[in-house]
Amino acid sequence: MLKELIAKRTDLETQVMAIQEQIAAVNIDIEHVVAGKLADLRKLQGKEFGTVNLSLGGYKVTETVPKKVEWDQEKMNQMFDRIAAAGDDPRAYMKLKLEVSEKSYEAFPAPVQAMFADCRTVKPGKPSLKFDMEVSNA
Repeated sequence: MLKELIAKRTDLETQVMAIQEQIAAVNIDIEHVVAGKLADLRKLQGKEFGTVNLSLGGYKVTETVPKKVEWDQEKMNQMFDRIAAAGDDPRAYMKLKLEVSEKSYEAFPAPVQAMFADCRTVKPGKPSLKFDMEVSNA
């Protein structure tokens, strides 16, 4: 029973991968058709981010470009220190998230681990299953 289910799953996964490849190819073709027109519209509207709408070939094409902001952590640490040195509370301006990598935590000496233990919560991640055909030695 397990062998048949795994074979069926493998077959379905193969079909899904083939369909995903076809969808990706069609998406590239669609991108080629609309990319220039959307870029021109963004330039005309002066919008680098956000949503623009375009009517094309009887379709309303909506493109949304999210704004993704990354902060230089070294400079942010310096800014935190500057604000604190000026007598202000940096937490009024910045969100602060302190964390310790699990690898570092495990390398801590026992007394240091004990100091951090109350701050640490461990939750299970999403389980995964993998099936490999067993090789018979017959």
